[in-house]
Amino acid sequence: MFDGLEKFQKANGLTVDGAVKNKDSETGRALNKAMAEYYNPSVRKKAGGTQDGPEEAKLPPAPPEPPDESTEEKIERLLDERDDIADEIVDLREQMGNTNDHDLLGEIQEKLTDLFLRVGEITRELIELRSQ
Repeated sequence: MFDGLEKFQKANGLTVDGAVKNKDSETGRALNKAMAEYYNPSVRKKAGGTQDGPEEAKLPPAPPEPPDESTEEKIERLLDERDDIADEIVDLREQMGNTNDHDLLGEIQEKLTDLFLRVGEITRELIELRSQ
């Protein structure tokens, strides 16, 4: 988890300490800003979801990119994937607030780190596609 946070901090020009002290810390504000900028819960909200813990709620692998996919289709696919991840992040953050199980908290934090890293990858892909 700490490596993921450090990568996020480096990528965003933040103080690299591998920690999020609270939502008002430098990293906390950057994470909240990234979520606010790239996640709109009222758009492309998928029905369904899961109440399962992190063991059962595995993020499916990204679908393979079709060879004839247009730039607009790539952007739409990436936005859909990002929104699915954002929904999962919201669910995992809720779970964090509802447990005192340190092992479960560790698993959730590890999963959140992976998800935030994937959101960063998607963001970079979107920026590249939109600049073409």
